[in-house]
Amino acid sequence: MILKKADPKDDALAALNALLATAPQAKHKLIEQEIRIIKAGQHAENEAAYHLDFALAASKVTAVIHDLRIVLHDGRTAQIDHLVIHRTNKFYVLETKSFSHGVKITKDGEFLRWNDFKRRYEGLPSPLEQNERHVTVLTRLLASAEWPEPVIKPYVMISPKAKVIRPDENEFDTSRVVKADQFISTLQTDLEQTGLISGLLGMARMRSVEDIGRWLCGCHKPAKPTDYAAKFGLEQKTA
Repeated sequence: MILKKADPKDDALAALNALLATAPQAKHKLIEQEIRIIKAGQHAENEAAYHLDFALAASKVTAVIHDLRIVLHDGRTAQIDHLVIHRTNKFYVLETKSFSHGVKITKDGEFLRWNDFKRRYEGLPSPLEQNERHVTVLTRLLASAEWPEPVIKPYVMISPKAKVIRPDENEFDTSRVVKADQFISTLQTDLEQTGLISGLLGMARMRSVEDIGRWLCGCHKPAKPTDYAAKFGLEQKTA
């Protein structure tokens, strides 16, 4: 079942395009880059959502929440691209990344994105570490509601067309980095490996999948619109 769709990004793109029309030429490159980043991220999320929705929309035992932003009382925030909840009290936190020209993962766990313009690899923050922080926030949120302790697994989803260079599996485990069209198979394999007893215990400890999913949707706090004029050092013109 699909409990929440992704929040639209149309307002952000409209604001950026309006700013581009009035900004000085020196700022165009930065604004255009921001537009490309939003569109690339949107494309990656939509691609992942398609595969999840296709396989799980009719499911009665699995719930899917797209674009969930949760904020704890201490200010820690998690922007979860996709959350899959199974009736055995298993949660799958999915982070989507757009690597249009491929990604390389080193034996030390460093992620390198290929820059096609500069013809070289460039470092970027580890999406695995980023997703672990999302897991921490989600765990605290569920604990605050006295929810039975869940099993939460983080995955990074990338485009089926993206080239991935991985290290030897004995050097660094990249099994949590999967292509968007392969995650459902990964999910099914993981659920099949859940022991009968532990699976039944998980079902007994939690409420229905729909109940917990709708409660989490109620915790969603959309981010405030970005002040792009301020971000790019431009004065906001008034009528």
